[in-house]
Amino acid sequence: VKEKLTDGTVIQDMELSGKVLSQPLSEYPPLFREAISHLHNHGSLTMVVPPALAYGETGYPPKVPPNATMIYELRIDNSQAPTKGAQAVKREAGTAGGQG
Repeated sequence: VKEKLTDGTVIQDMELSGKVLSQPLSEYPPLFREAISHLHNHGSLTMVVPPALAYGETGYPPKVPPNATMIYELRIDNSQAPTKGAQAVKREAGTAGGQG
């Protein structure tokens, strides 16, 4: 995931830093779970997220100002079939609203 502000300021770029997150789909923040559920292996999408669903009125100082609209670029590297009711997804990931 690449997380950035609407002015293009990059807050976090997990792909650039070489980080990969692998966990069951149920462990991702609700906002990401919904988006990921629509993607297949090597799929990607861009989400524009209003402040209420991201960092809210307080932001995440010093990087994210109050009431910031966030842009998330998600890319699925590899997803695996559900096991015991949970779908495991390996993706390069960030966090929305400081969750996850």
